[in-house]
Amino acid sequence: MINPYLGRIGTDLILKKSEKDKSYLLFNLAVSDEWNIKKANWLPCVAYGKIAINIEKFFEKGNQILVMAEAKSSQNKKTKQTTIQFAISKFYFVGDRKKVETEDKEDKKEETLGHFVSADDIDVDLPF
Repeated sequence: MINPYLGRIGTDLILKKSEKDKSYLLFNLAVSDEWNIKKANWLPCVAYGKIAINIEKFFEKGNQILVMAEAKSSQNKKTKQTTIQFAISKFYFVGDRKKVETEDKEDKKEETLGHFVSADDIDVDLPF
């Protein structure tokens, strides 16, 4: 089941390539605890393909993001340890923005990327 998760990116974003040359991105998402706003739950997230490329391009550590993700579990055959990752199927810009430098013909300037919306403008039921 795909659910929305609103949080802040808690790790540096490093785009990686699989052995089959498929782009993927692993990062942790800090989501506020429903009952204790000062405590965060850390969700290990994974994104693939264009979603991974765009998250790495437009976000950085500390930025707020709304993701639509499904919890996927896997078990290590040797240790029998089960791990869970949240596979991202969609994402939305929320709050602050990543800025990049672009080269203008005459001088350099800072340009803001992406379309940003308030969390109040998104019509999804958030879990908190």
